[in-house]
Amino acid sequence: MLLNGYRFRWVDVARDEAFIADVLLPELEPFWGRVERREPCSPDASEATKKALRALYPEDDGTVVALPGDLIDADQERVSLKQAIGGAELRLAEIDARLKLAIGDASEGRLANGITYTNKLQKRAAHTVKATEFRVLRRKEPKIREAF
Repeated sequence: MLLNGYRFRWVDVARDEAFIADVLLPELEPFWGRVERREPCSPDASEATKKALRALYPEDDGTVVALPGDLIDADQERVSLKQAIGGAELRLAEIDARLKLAIGDASEGRLANGITYTNKLQKRAAHTVKATEFRVLRRKEPKIREAF
């Protein structure tokens, strides 16, 4: 075991048969069953899931697949979330603009409650970005044909 992240300490831990039988084995059996059947676990929003999906599907093959029907609700929720995020980003940009205007040429502005905002010039050295390839998830709505 590592103490405080850097000091190693050896500790003997007694085998706990009750824990193994009641907790560990009931979790391991379904897990290894999914592994043997090659069934992926449910995705989450973790960085590990993002990395795994990039590794599993680095390129597209140009085909079209039918998505499961339960993803229709997920699509609608995604659209709503994107709209909410867009509205929040717009409002945030408006507030930032008000703060910048109030600070003007100064380096710093202080609110009556003690909160301080700075708006200082930052310089960044020029650099070259390495070429990258990655897949991008985009949403397209079907074209609706109007009858005349």
